[in-house]
Amino acid sequence: MIYILNILNGHGNRNLSRLESTPKPEDIPANPNKVYKDSGWKSWGDWFGTGTIATSDRVYWPFPKARAFVHKLGLKGEKEWFLYTQGKLLRLKSKPKPEDIPSYPNICYAKLRKRWQLSSGAGKISDVSAEVTS
Repeated sequence: MIYILNILNGHGNRNLSRLESTPKPEDIPANPNKVYKDSGWKSWGDWFGTGTIATSDRVYWPFPKARAFVHKLGLKGEKEWFLYTQGKLLRLKSKPKPEDIPSYPNICYAKLRKRWQLSSGAGKISDVSAEVTS
C-alpha cells in the first residue's frame, strides 16, 4: 500500500491517516518503525521502497582515508567542496564523490574533526572549533 501511494518520507506516513483522498487502512500502523521494531523493521528507506539510508545509519570511510581522498582532489575550500559533492565542479565531473564519503564531514566526523578547512585540504584555519569533541 505504501509503495502504491508513493509516499516518500516518514512524516508523510505518520500523516497518512489525515489524507482526505486516501484514508489509511486500519491494518497499517501509523508508526511502523515502532510496531515492527522487533519483527523485521529495517529503515524508512526500506519501508517506502526508496533504499535511502539515514545519514546517522550510514557507514563512511575512516576520517584519515576520506581526508587523503579529498586532499588529492586539490579543492580550494568549502565552496568548491560543496560544488563537488553536488557534481557541479566542472573540472572534477569525471570523479564523483564516493557514496561512503559524507557531504558534511564536519558533522559526520565530529568526534575526530580538526578545523573544516584543514579537512578539505585548503590549509586555512577557520573559526570552526579546532578541538576534538567527545
